[in-house]
Amino acid sequence: MFSLRPHRRFNFVGMWKYGFILSGILIALAIAGFIVSTVTTGAPLTLGTEFSGGTSIQINNAGDIPENELKSAFESAASELGYNTQISSIQTSTSTSGTNGYIVKTTDTVSTNASEIMNAVEKQLNIDSNDVEIETIGASWGASVIGSSLFAFFLSCIGILLVIAIRYREPRMGVIALVTLFHDMIIVLGIYAWAGMIFHMEITSDVIAALLAIVGYSLYDTVVVFHRINRNASPQMKCSLRTCANRSLNEVIVRSINTSITSVIPVVFMLLLGTDTLLDFAFAMFCGMVIGVYSTLAISAPLYTMWKAKDEAYARLEKKYPYVVEQSPFTKEMLLRARKEKRAQRIAAGKELLSLGESDIADKKDETAAEDQKSEES
Repeated sequence: MFSLRPHRRFNFVGMWKYGFILSGILIALAIAGFIVSTVTTGAPLTLGTEFSGGTSIQINNAGDIPENELKSAFESAASELGYNTQISSIQTSTSTSGTNGYIVKTTDTVSTNASEIMNAVEKQLNIDSNDVEIETIGASWGASVIGSSLFAFFLSCIGILLVIAIRYREPRMGVIALVTLFHDMIIVLGIYAWAGMIFHMEITSDVIAALLAIVGYSLYDTVVVFHRINRNASPQMKCSLRTCANRSLNEVIVRSINTSITSVIPVVFMLLLGTDTLLDFAFAMFCGMVIGVYSTLAISAPLYTMWKAKDEAYARLEKKYPYVVEQSPFTKEMLLRARKEKRAQRIAAGKELLSLGESDIADKKDETAAEDQKSEES
């Protein structure tokens, strides 16, 4: 059976060009998504009610009312009342009592208008008003939330740089960690730009929560790889820094994959079995985790290695020792140590036999044979 072990020799660092090309394509697609979305919808991303402003109507018990009938009832009620209200999205939901319902999001930022429209819909579809919850958010409040979120993200980036620089005494680690983080965020948001145009997926508070979780997950995986490279690297080693970095990646690849699998499994189940209210969070988490593992191996590690290799001490090693794909030094060291110990035991046993007489040697051989036979029988 094929398995990933520390002695595997995958050429992660040597394939950096392919990683950079793939990342370039993904970023180009993300930017294209922003441009197309801006042209077609007026915004690079499809924002939810929490950020763009609007009304969220929670219908806890909709009975057997189909979604298309509910949508047509809202449109006809808004048209009869003379309001230019449009439906942003309709999501299915399940209440605590187990009844089926809907979450209807509209562009109406006036609470009285939304209430009048919903009253007309209730009469038309025989919906109990006690099962309806209406929440209206103004556009100015959403803009303030976006500004506060961006400012908090900017402060967190500065904090990341300072913590990594102080803890590991290597500011380059923090810089490249942030580069990788922006790389992951741009690609994930690019996916949402295309998904917003095709599947009407919105950037909601759940998506923001997932993006914040992705920030911590991506940074953790990246710093672990950087720490292993720094621990293995030394100006006195007899190999290039790229070789050392590739060894380090082969040593942590099993750990990274196992951590990713255990983290992705519950997210996949949320995607497959969760309701529509969980899809936003689960989809963002799934995309971020997959891209985070890829960027750590294909982007952050090669970038950090090439930058660190420019130091004078490591530059000499790059010229003296060519880049090769080798086994893990710790695995080799363990094998060599075991062979040396076994060889020393044989030499010691041979010297002991030479110091004995011929009769003692025969007795010793008989004792050894008897012990071997007992061990085989046992």
